Order: sequence, then C-alpha cells, then structure tokens
Amino acid sequence: MQRHDQVIQLSDHIKNKLKQYQYPTESSSLINSSNEYKETNDTSNDNDSLHFTSSENVTRPRHDTFTTYQVTQPSELFFTEEKSNQITNVSVLQDEYKKQHECQECIRRNHIIHIERQKCLRLYEENKKLNEQLRSSILRNNQYEKDIQKLKYHLTTMNSHLDEYQINFDQLKQKIKLCNVELLYSLIGISIRLDRIVSDPIFTRNLTLLRYMSNDLIYPLVDTVVDRFCSQILPQIHYKINTLNLESLSLERILLAADYPNLHSLELYNVDEKTAERVFSSKIFHYDCF
Repeated sequence: MQRHDQVIQLSDHIKNKLKQYQYPTESSSLINSSNEYKETNDTSNDNDSLHFTSSENVTRPRHDTFTTYQVTQPSELFFTEEKSNQITNVSVLQDEYKKQHECQECIRRNHIIHIERQKCLRLYEENKKLNEQLRSSILRNNQYEKDIQKLKYHLTTMNSHLDEYQINFDQLKQKIKLCNVELLYSLIGISIRLDRIVSDPIFTRNLTLLRYMSNDLIYPLVDTVVDRFCSQILPQIHYKINTLNLESLSLERILLAADYPNLHSLELYNVDEKTAERVFSSKIFHYDCF
C-alpha cells in the first residue's frame, strides 16, 4: 500500500501573517479522517512545506478523497485591530472632512472679507472725493463771501456817489432855471428875433423867479429884475408857463402880473402862515386856472 505525501507550500506573506497573529504552525489532526499528517522541512527548497502522509489505498471511495483541516479561530487581536483600523480610518476621514469643511469655510470667510474690504475701499474713495468737493466748496464759498463784501462796499460807494450826483443834478437844475431867468431878463426886448427864440417853451415852461445860494439858502430876486419881469416879460410868456417857483417876498407881485392859464404846479419857498393865508384868501386865486 503506497503512501502519498501531500505538500502545501506557504508564501512568505502567509508565514508572516501566521507569525504575527501567533497562528500555530504545527499540523493538527484531521476531522473525520484517519489520515496521518506530518510537517517536514525540505532543505532543498527555501519555502517551508507541510507533508501529509496517508495510509489509505489510492482506490479509496470518492468521499474519502476530500481532505478536511481543522482551523483554529484567530485571536481577538485580529478583529480588534481591524476594528481599530476601521475606527482609525473613519476618524481620519472625519478629520479630513472636517479640515476640508473648515477650509471651505475659511475660503468663504476670506471671500466675504475680500468683498467687504473692496466695499470699504470704495466707500473710502467716495468719502475722500466728497471731502475734496466739500473743501473746494468751502473755499469757493469763502471767495464768494469776500466778493460779496467787496460788492457791498462798491455799492455803498456808488450810493454815496449817486447821492452826490443827485445833489449836483438838483443844483444843476436850479442853475438852469436861474440861467433861464437871466436869459429871459437879458435877451427879451432887444430884438423881435431874440424875443421869439427866448419865448420858446424850452425856456418858459419851468420858470424859477428866485435865487439859490451855495449855502442852500433861498433869496428873492433883485427888485429891478422883478419889476422888469412883471412889466415886460411875464405878459409875453404867461400862457406858456407850466411851473412857477416863487418865494414869499415876490409872490404876490408875480402872481398879479399876468394870468397863467396853463399853470399846473406852484412851488413856494420861505412862505409863512400869514402870507400864505393872505395870498390864498385874496382875489389872486379866483382865476379859472386855479
């Protein structure tokens, strides 16, 4: 009866695993078999091998051709280490996910910070421009105020000049009136042609029969002038006179010298109450022109 040796060659990886987990390298008895096994070391080969011998016949039944081995249960370290490795892997994944999530959160925060910083920069630039505009407006306003003060000063000066001009103009008017009187007094009666020229309404419309002095005092005309006006000049031009400027001493004589149908204005100077009452209550104002 021949014996057949069955040899199982183990790789280095398997042997290391067996050594690592303290797996027994000795051959154990077969389950439900009367076969004998032995472990041998083959010196001709580097790999360890297990030799199994069997005393049964080669022509054994079919159900005996299957070999059954007894395998011991691995130690608890094998499972605990795998679990610990799984837990470690899960914790590592969680840490990585947390880091990624934190990184994304940091990126989002940095993006928000960048946007807010840009907004702050824009607001700063706008505020800077507004401050410059305000500063320039203040400078312009100050310049405008200075110009306004200058204009006020010039206006005050112009008003004072205008007042002077008005006074001078009034004096000029009075001088023109006096010149009219002197012109009439000196030219009427010389010749017919001069009488026509002097009798023009330009000279006779507004007639002032008094004297203005430089001290703003009013005096009557000389008696010879008044006499000549009353006797010669007023009877010729009385219908052309629109305005008469008279003073109290010569008032009655001039009004009684002629009729004044076109007289519209009568200006009296230095007239007291008694003279005014006597003049306005007499027959002088019984004419239709008054």
